[in-house]
Amino acid sequence: MNILKKLIRIHTEASSGHPRRRVIQKIYGEKFEHLIGDIVKPAHEGSTEQMIELILSFHSEYEDTPANVDVTVGGDEMKLILSDKILFDFSNSDIRKDGEAVIQDVAEWLEKEEYNGLIKVYGHTDSVDGDDINQPLSEDRAENVHSMLQTYLNHPEVYEFEVKGFEKYEPIAINDTEEGRERNHRVEILLQVESDTD
Repeated sequence: MNILKKLIRIHTEASSGHPRRRVIQKIYGEKFEHLIGDIVKPAHEGSTEQMIELILSFHSEYEDTPANVDVTVGGDEMKLILSDKILFDFSNSDIRKDGEAVIQDVAEWLEKEEYNGLIKVYGHTDSVDGDDINQPLSEDRAENVHSMLQTYLNHPEVYEFEVKGFEKYEPIAINDTEEGRERNHRVEILLQVESDTD
């Protein structure tokens, strides 16, 4: 089975470092507030700053991957990225109702696609707290997502699972900003896929 979804995400925000900053700000606004359209989104929750986000998707047969899940593909692995903002409260590993709904969607999607390979569930944190806090937190969050995923799979015994916590050691954004730290706090579900060369 070939589960494969390739995305190109084009994402830009207002920046004070652009060489034509004054011209851009005059036309589009200091926080891109003059922009309108379907691809214009708030840059941060509750913020007036806007961003442009364009997602180009290939292999349209997999455009129905679960909502509230970012999807990337590299080589022979598909990565479903579940944000901590949906899954957990701050510094907590108990799964929220919204997070449970996302995990249920993932389980239903896996079975609809008849996926039967290895499922890796990896927990990640930012670098703010020490290893003594972040390591068990990343492990507990990964284990809780794994356990809940199993409860929503009709036949969990057909899958092999690998569950790990990596705390701060595999960031996907810089930890110097609040937005970057939020992105690094996540649980990833990694699936085996067939590459284009197979």
